[in-house]
Amino acid sequence: MRACAAPITPEGKKRIGLHIERFVNYADKRDLVERDASGNVVNVSAGGDMGNREHYEYLFQHTLDKKTIIFANSREEIELVMANLRELALKKKAPDVYRVHHGNVSALLRESTEDEMKSGEEKIVTGATVTLELGIDIGSLDQAVQVGAPLSVSSFAQRLGRCGRRGQVPQLLFTFVEDLKVNSSDELGPINWEFLRTIAIIELYIRDHWMEPIPPKNHAYNLLYHQTMSCLKSNGEMSPAGLAQAVLGLESFHAISQGDYKRLLSHLLETEQLQRTECGGLMIGREGEKVVSSYKFLTVFLAPEYFLVKEENRTIGTVDKVYPVGVRFALAGMSWETVDINVKSKVIFVKRVRGISVVDWDVDFEAELHTVLVRKIRSVLKNDDSYLYLSERCKERLKEIRYIARNSGILDHLVTPLSDKKYAVFPWVGTRQLVTLHYALLYRGLKSKLLWRTCVYLEVIFSGTREELEGILADILRSSLDLYALPLPDKIEVRGKYNEFIPKDLLRKQFIEDYLDFEGLRDGMVYLFTIS
Repeated sequence: MRACAAPITPEGKKRIGLHIERFVNYADKRDLVERDASGNVVNVSAGGDMGNREHYEYLFQHTLDKKTIIFANSREEIELVMANLRELALKKKAPDVYRVHHGNVSALLRESTEDEMKSGEEKIVTGATVTLELGIDIGSLDQAVQVGAPLSVSSFAQRLGRCGRRGQVPQLLFTFVEDLKVNSSDELGPINWEFLRTIAIIELYIRDHWMEPIPPKNHAYNLLYHQTMSCLKSNGEMSPAGLAQAVLGLESFHAISQGDYKRLLSHLLETEQLQRTECGGLMIGREGEKVVSSYKFLTVFLAPEYFLVKEENRTIGTVDKVYPVGVRFALAGMSWETVDINVKSKVIFVKRVRGISVVDWDVDFEAELHTVLVRKIRSVLKNDDSYLYLSERCKERLKEIRYIARNSGILDHLVTPLSDKKYAVFPWVGTRQLVTLHYALLYRGLKSKLLWRTCVYLEVIFSGTREELEGILADILRSSLDLYALPLPDKIEVRGKYNEFIPKDLLRKQFIEDYLDFEGLRDGMVYLFTIS
């Protein structure tokens, strides 16, 4: 341990420029007819993608002659946004100042974009995911734009900080495109949780000065494997006791028992990752040599297998799947068509084409919500605060959502009927706690579903009354829930590199110990009913 000191300086009040704007697609795709006071038709427009078109036009106008980073939460979304902006610029005979910067764009193109932004000679507009959140010097920005909700409070803080350097007032613009059904039978369907999450994130950071804590990783068996193999690669041969002392002595593994480590070593011996020496020691085995001899062994984060995309001899970037000859896809903000594929070398040769294409990337992130953030969402719905950074359209939308939420009963009742046998359960806790309740209900024989990754409620199929379901939930909270008895899927695990070398029982234990949170569920719901 080294002694260190951090300077503390009085910050004083900070000014921040925030604005949220909203656009709407009507999912029925019928023509939308506007009439004047006399009933005369004044405008007819196709409803299906009207919001998208308005959104791109709005972004185009608000980034003109402004050095801007446009953030989105996925590579696919940012590619689509920037391709549409480039097409608009072409139609309007405006200069092509649109660039894309994410991990799958080639290093040469990324560095070129960084140099262009840093030079300041031209007002470059760059679309990015997380690669430009921090660390890279691109000079002063006029503004940043976030398409959709940020993933977390900490992500919002990083993106806000990007445009608040060198004495500038940070300017951050949020935009949303909603897909609305004209006649929705789902009572809770009209509630835009992403919109509410954005408000909650802003309020937590600006007003409450709160950010998510780092979640626990006390049973990172994949890292235990990596350190074990690294130790043996350095020493050649070690006794089991000496290896255990060297590896388990690291602070990161303080919660891992001798029994768990013995189980891992036995499994590694069985799979020939390790082998015993004549003296009873341990060394890297035949299969393990294949792993530690690769340059990929040096990293401990997951990286999918990528295919290199090349235009003749120029590298454009990488994609995570093969696009057959003749198929068009997007990369680096441009459209490409596959002309040849070298499967052995994993290279896709392309030519540039006009128009807008999409690319179906594998998922970029696994977002989860903290209980404090979910409680703030509930607070936004319960209070009547007016947020100055909302546009008039957003203020009206929030008013509608509050009306729906208050009349549905979700703010005052744990269980809300959706139909004869379908209920919504709103414990107002974070993703990990909600997943714990989901499996606890399955253990009780109830069909429970988490509708999407960042959902704040469970949908439960139950033939009894609301009061009976509330009784079951109360009984779960009073019980001494055995997490190891829950009906978890066979392949359940916390994703991590080297998981394929870890016994399934240890991966299951890691999920239970480091992800599920029954105490947090119980404490969160006790807090909820205390303040209600």
